[in-house]
Amino acid sequence: MSIEHGETMKMRMSAAVAVLALAIAGIGGTAQAAERAESSADKTAAQVADGPTAAAAARGGALNMKRLMLRFPAPAGAESCTRRTITLQAGTYRWETAASSAGTRVRTIDLKAGKYRWVDCIHHFDRASGIDVYRHQSALQNVRTGGWARLPNNWLQNGGKPGYVYSWYGSKLTQL
Repeated sequence: MSIEHGETMKMRMSAAVAVLALAIAGIGGTAQAAERAESSADKTAAQVADGPTAAAAARGGALNMKRLMLRFPAPAGAESCTRRTITLQAGTYRWETAASSAGTRVRTIDLKAGKYRWVDCIHHFDRASGIDVYRHQSALQNVRTGGWARLPNNWLQNGGKPGYVYSWYGSKLTQL
C-alpha cells in the first residue's frame, strides 16, 4: 500500500468514526452531515484519483464512488454527491451503477475522446408506498461540448427498516 493510499485510508476511517459518533449521539445523521464529515478524505482521494493515472484507469475500469452513513427512512431534503473529472479515450464503454442496495443500471455508450465531468448523486425520494428512500442519479458531461449523458435512476433502500446504515453509491466506466 502506498503512503498516499494509507493516509487516505486513515482519513476515511477518521471520517467514518466521526459520522458514527454523530449517528449514535443523534446529531445530524443526514447524508449532508456524513458528506461534511468525509469532505477532507474525499478531496484527498479525488486529488489522487484525478492525477496522471486517471486516463489510464478508465481503460481498465474507473470508479466514481462515495461511502457514507445513511439514515433510513431518508430524511426530507437529504442529498449527497460525488464528482470528478476524467479524461477518456474515444470508444465504447460499459457504464453501470454501483451501490450498497441491490439493483444495477447498465448502459453501453460511445464516447468521444476528451475530458468529462462525472457526477453521482443521491437525493431523498418519497415513494408512493410511504417508504422514503434515496434516488441515485449518475451523469457524464463532455467538458468541450457541454452535452450530458445519464443512466436510468437507481434506488438505495433499507427494506423499510429504520436506522443508520453504512452505504455506498456511485458508478463504474469500463472501456470495451
